[in-house]
Amino acid sequence: MTILLPGTSARGAFVGRARELRALGERIDAGARLVTITGAAGIGKTRLALEWAASALATSARDGTRLLFCDLSEAKGIDDACAVLARALDVPLAAAGTADEVVAQLGRALAGPPRSVVLLDNLEQLVDVAPRMLGPWLSFAPRAQFVVTSRERLRLDGEVSLGLEPLGVPPAEERSLRAIASSDAVELFVARARAVRFDFELTEAEAESVAAIVRRVDGIPLAIELCAARMGVLAPGQILDRLARRFELLVTGARGAPARKATLRGAIDSSWELLAPWEKDALAQGSVFVGGFSLDAAEAVLDLGAGREDGAPPILDVLQSLHDKSLIRAFDLHPPGAAGERRYGMLESLHAYAEERLDELGGKDAAVRRHAAYFLGMAGPREAALPRVIDVRRASLEASNLIAVCTRALARRPLTSEDAEAALRGLLLLEPVLLLCAKGRLEPYVAMLDAALDAAPAPPGLRTRALYTRALADLLRGRVIDSFLGFQRALDEACVAGSRVDEGLALTKLGVMFDQAERPDDARSCFDRARAIALDLGEASLHADWMLTYGGALNWRGRATEALGYVEQAAAGFQAAGDPRGHSLALAQVALARLSLGRLDEAELAAGQVLALLQEDRRTEGYVLGILGRVQQARGRFGEAREKLGAALAIHRAVGDRWSEGVLHGYLGDVAFEEGLLDDARSAYGEALARLQGTGERHYSVVFLAALGAVETGLGHEDAAAGHFEAAAARLVGGRVLTTRIAVELHAAHANARRARIAAAAGEGTAAERYRLAAAAPMAMAQAPAPDGTLAPARGSADVRLAMRLLDRAIALPVASAGEPAAPLLPVIARLIVGPEARWFRLQEGRPVPFLKAKAARLVLSLLVRARIDAPGRALSMAELFEAGWPGERIPPKAAANRVYVTLTKLRKLGLGALLQSRDDGFLLDPTAVVLESLDAEQPLNSF
Repeated sequence: MTILLPGTSARGAFVGRARELRALGERIDAGARLVTITGAAGIGKTRLALEWAASALATSARDGTRLLFCDLSEAKGIDDACAVLARALDVPLAAAGTADEVVAQLGRALAGPPRSVVLLDNLEQLVDVAPRMLGPWLSFAPRAQFVVTSRERLRLDGEVSLGLEPLGVPPAEERSLRAIASSDAVELFVARARAVRFDFELTEAEAESVAAIVRRVDGIPLAIELCAARMGVLAPGQILDRLARRFELLVTGARGAPARKATLRGAIDSSWELLAPWEKDALAQGSVFVGGFSLDAAEAVLDLGAGREDGAPPILDVLQSLHDKSLIRAFDLHPPGAAGERRYGMLESLHAYAEERLDELGGKDAAVRRHAAYFLGMAGPREAALPRVIDVRRASLEASNLIAVCTRALARRPLTSEDAEAALRGLLLLEPVLLLCAKGRLEPYVAMLDAALDAAPAPPGLRTRALYTRALADLLRGRVIDSFLGFQRALDEACVAGSRVDEGLALTKLGVMFDQAERPDDARSCFDRARAIALDLGEASLHADWMLTYGGALNWRGRATEALGYVEQAAAGFQAAGDPRGHSLALAQVALARLSLGRLDEAELAAGQVLALLQEDRRTEGYVLGILGRVQQARGRFGEAREKLGAALAIHRAVGDRWSEGVLHGYLGDVAFEEGLLDDARSAYGEALARLQGTGERHYSVVFLAALGAVETGLGHEDAAAGHFEAAAARLVGGRVLTTRIAVELHAAHANARRARIAAAAGEGTAAERYRLAAAAPMAMAQAPAPDGTLAPARGSADVRLAMRLLDRAIALPVASAGEPAAPLLPVIARLIVGPEARWFRLQEGRPVPFLKAKAARLVLSLLVRARIDAPGRALSMAELFEAGWPGERIPPKAAANRVYVTLTKLRKLGLGALLQSRDDGFLLDPTAVVLESLDAEQPLNSF
């Protein structure tokens, strides 16, 4: 047996590649004659082959197989390759033989015993002549097997290809030390770092830097090893900072190793030198793309010199060749099984190398101009107006290229009006992705918008639209004053430029801002003007935007029924206009309006429709997950509620939406409060208020403040609670939103509920009853019709219903002394809900009892209910009850009393016996019970 394998111990432990190593062994064991390991420079092809060979030594020793290693990295042709194999076989070659004769001689040598497995390393420079060698060798030696490493396949019959991808790297958002350390790329970095710093241990402080390093070098093993080799003189953070000059940094390989294995540049240089001229042009020009590109983009941007003397093939063939040589990657972005197109891209190190080569070859400015022309062409011809509805999916797909267009335009000096126009067009194409869908943080986008707007003048129509977008960015970041001034500026310039669509959009946003600022006349004027413009222009998308915004304002005011009608029309309008993002956003508002109305199943259905429609829209996804979390909370599924709300919070935190972060922290506080986890609730509400500070938010900033007071009350912190209640009351001054005021009063009533328990514990029954009734009073207000005749607050606001649930349970808590915190929340005490004119009633959470035909009984019950609400504890005389049930009738007192007794007996049998009390002075409903009136004539309120 002959074994000629180079040692691998000097390279350190083999890390990762377990799946690939197993696959290689399986292919050899299955009898594959030719296995080609392919991959980019530095990807670890040689190391994988050697690791397999080392593991196969024990087996080869038993069956007599000889393993031969042939390093062909310096071979220039067939003669050189044959000389290397001859040395491995210890076969003298015929001095005067032709190349084909030498190949045949080696084939016969391989055919003899023992069986041979030959590793041909670095065969890429001999790909063109490989068939002249491997074909005869496979024919002469039918028992021999070949394992080849090459940057491209050989395309021989029977060849089995095993492509290597970069090592796995930690996700960009990963922060856990354990998760980061478990990735193959980080494990390799740590193992190689210990070769120069024996005591190196990955710590929490350095883990994120190491994770960023391995991501920046694309998980390429050679680059990782070269980075780790610098650990003797640099810390991970310093290495990361210097990766911008990676070809200067990554040059320290093993002493004596050839340049192609000692430096990253050397590894890529060896591939570059093997390229045809048109392949070099394509690879270099391809560096103008950022984040990948399509075949159409390549054909529009790459200029290989049509009609050139060296006969450049079509772009597709060149891309195929570069892909086969592992210099560009092809990948799918669509789900498995779905229709779509393949895209192309380069690893970051190859991209940086190609950029340098483009500078050397020349033609960079022309390539950049072609790149900009192609991607700005997504908006149509330059002289045409920018389309109002942008293809969100395509804009998202090409976001990195569009950002590159804008960045390059704004970097030119001097900055011309053409540069400013190009930047604005690109930024407006990015609006649905970076601004509305929040695929990335807003600050860089806003900075580019400002630079473009401050530069040389752009066409008026483009400028007014950009001003509107800039104001919208401030609104989404919670900068209320800046956004108000921005929309006013956009409105003024739109009027001057005659851009009525931009005028209508700006008026709509100003309308909602005036509305939230409690300036109803100004709000009405803006909304009316905006709607008139939309109707006059017949612009479906503009009208849909108006209905969506106006419906949202109505829902915020607790007018959910009206709001639902508008946002449903908005959803239909966006769908008809072919605007999928607007359609999904309007459906999200439909879900919110249905949640406000307590229609939980319908809200969940609409939210599910949104999630199915979303196209790269992180902001709306977070918004809808928040709605679903509140739906689950209303159902009492607190674990599911926390999960949904937590996922929504993570999204909004990632995109930098401070307003939504604050609201979601508050929602998590609501869940904790309802579960009775008061310390968790206090922490969440405090976080919410900190996030909402300075955003101009007017509803939740005061509701969460009052809720925090209720939590402090439950914890027995009366002074802190009083401070929160006073602050909430102060913020309500001048506010006109009834649902906000009612929600605050419901939370503030927890103080009276606690006082009632303390008084009861002290034996002060009268005081306890007074406090108890005072605590329950806001619940009756929540059930009463709004002053403008719209729904009762409890019917149109999920926040009010939540506050009612919490207060209801607080009233039912057992007695407590002054220094004790509240006991865990318990089910409510007796509660009676009565429909209009007592057409139905319901006790606790039981089924509603219809009461339609017994008119007298209904009238008697109505009077009892009204007396209980208006004058708790006052009894009604026999005469008063008879007059209520049989108005105007004149019968003997005894007969009248008999009718009343029969009616009261009927009420007791229907379930009111525990509540109906009699005293010497008459009859009344239990003054300690909670009695509420509902406006629903047909379906009793069942969701609070």
